[in-house]
Amino acid sequence: MCPQNSPQPVINWVEKGSKILDLGCGNGSLLRMLREKKDAKACGIELSETGVVAAKKHELDVRRARIDEKLEWIKDNEYDYSICNVTLQMVMYPEIVLTEMKRISKRQIISFPNFAFITQRIEFFRENAKKVVIWL
Repeated sequence: MCPQNSPQPVINWVEKGSKILDLGCGNGSLLRMLREKKDAKACGIELSETGVVAAKKHELDVRRARIDEKLEWIKDNEYDYSICNVTLQMVMYPEIVLTEMKRISKRQIISFPNFAFITQRIEFFRENAKKVVIWL
C-alpha cells in the first residue's frame, strides 16, 4: 500500500521513455522521479514563481503559466502523457484543464488528495487548531 499522496502509482502507470507534461508541477519533484526512474522526457507548467525557481535548480524544463487556460503553444498529441497530480481541485476552471489534457496528450493521469484519509484529517486539524481557537 502506498502512503497518502505518494506519486508511486503515477510513476508505475507511465511507460519508460515517454514524453510527459506535468500540469501544476510545483517544485518538480514528480518530474525528477519520472526522469530518473522512467527515463522520461518530462517538462512542467507551474503558476508559482517559487515552484518554477525550485524546479529549474534541478535543471528541469518548467514554464510559468496558468494551467486552466488554453495552452496554445502546445500542439495536439504532443505528449504521451499529461499529468495533473493533486492539482485539479485547486484550479478555477477544471473543465479547461481536462479539455487541454485530452487535446495535448495521448493519455491523461489525474489524481486527487483523499481528504477523508485519517492521517490527512489529523494533519489538517494540527495545522488549523490554533486558528480555530483564535476565532472562538
